[in-house]
Amino acid sequence: ELEDPVAVLEKYGYVFFNNKEYQILFSFLSKLNLNKIVQNHKIVLLAAITYCQTGQYVEGEYFSKKCESFLSEYSDEEKELLLILKLTSEFSLGKTDRSAFYKKLKEVEVSIKGKMNSIFIGLQILFMELLNTAIIYEEKSLENVFKKIESIENQINALDASQETRYLYMLEVVSFVHHIGIRHFLQSTTRMMIQKKILGDSPIQERFANAKLLVMLIVKPQEVLQLIWDYSNKTKNDYLMATVLFKKTYMFYSFSLQSLGLSYSSGTSLDSFKETHPANLFKQAYSEIINAYNIFQKRNDLRNAY
Repeated sequence: ELEDPVAVLEKYGYVFFNNKEYQILFSFLSKLNLNKIVQNHKIVLLAAITYCQTGQYVEGEYFSKKCESFLSEYSDEEKELLLILKLTSEFSLGKTDRSAFYKKLKEVEVSIKGKMNSIFIGLQILFMELLNTAIIYEEKSLENVFKKIESIENQINALDASQETRYLYMLEVVSFVHHIGIRHFLQSTTRMMIQKKILGDSPIQERFANAKLLVMLIVKPQEVLQLIWDYSNKTKNDYLMATVLFKKTYMFYSFSLQSLGLSYSSGTSLDSFKETHPANLFKQAYSEIINAYNIFQKRNDLRNAY
């Protein structure tokens, strides 16, 4: 059976995909000529989602279009997946701008019935809304965002999928929480600095509320990262481990960069920044992200490796 790539891909292709064994998928796909791929409705769909998932959107878009010849062969959930692939490929390749992509996501959101597809669309919409939200620190804006995050978390927890799949979705959710934390940190701190120069210090209650919210926005992602890190170590899941390292180091570097920018703008010396950000932390983060990169490269996940 292993000598027949078609048989292997038809029987085990989605097992490899769900286990993030992209290098195995590509090795079997490479044994087939193009005609064999595009003439098999199962394999051409597998090729489309594999190339898109690993960041090879030109190839993914090509195979997605070939799938349109087999629409009658696909389930409703697979048709939804093809629509999602089309939207994300067009956006990733620069054929659709941010506002048009967001509008299309909102249009198709109501028609998506598949649970995993619904979570993916929800995450994409939330990310675009965070990019487009001008004032994220306002109480009403935050309440709306947190409600959406809570709704997505509930969908993930109820998902009939492997623990790894649920955890990978949760890592995307905590990334959004981190982005909110960064924006809240920058905007609230800048606002208070301006207010201090004009009207004096902000009321203690306001400063306390801001600090409490910021701590929550920083602590929650770190708690989830630690939970998933422990699980990935226990199960020896290197892909999940790499994704945790990727998110952890991104959060560290992005927050450190914003802290450095605020230090300069407020007149704080570089020495003061170095006291709270010792060099060994940067060296550790650099080592961790290199480890993650090597794992992604080994798995042929070029999108995350990049």
